[in-house]
Amino acid sequence: MNLGYRQVYTFKAGIPGWVAAGFAVDASKAIPIHNIPSINAVQLKSIQSDVFIIDIRNQLEVLSMGRFPEALHIPFEDLEARSTTVPHEKAIVVVDYSGVEFQCAGSYLKELGVNDVRGLQGGVKDWIKQGYDLEK
Repeated sequence: MNLGYRQVYTFKAGIPGWVAAGFAVDASKAIPIHNIPSINAVQLKSIQSDVFIIDIRNQLEVLSMGRFPEALHIPFEDLEARSTTVPHEKAIVVVDYSGVEFQCAGSYLKELGVNDVRGLQGGVKDWIKQGYDLEK
């Protein structure tokens, strides 16, 4: 499985629109979708030292906004190559920019055998909005 895509765009009509336009879809290598629960910023702050946090934002986002406290930075596109650095026995919270990408990253981690995976609701944007800091 290769997660090395760096520029990803959405197709407004989605997969149904793609198929309706007559294009084929090959789902043979698709990551199964898992329901990855979210945790809000206040909840994460209260358990931050008890969970393993993975920040999947890209390098530019981290450089411009700051590092997420106590998080291991693994850009989403590097998650497969660095998956051995992720502990399977500890609860994991995936942090992204806006609280959307953690679903895909969480599903990938579930496929690797990580049982307790959650994502930060609203991502780093909400973390900051709630008044919490990033490390500069």
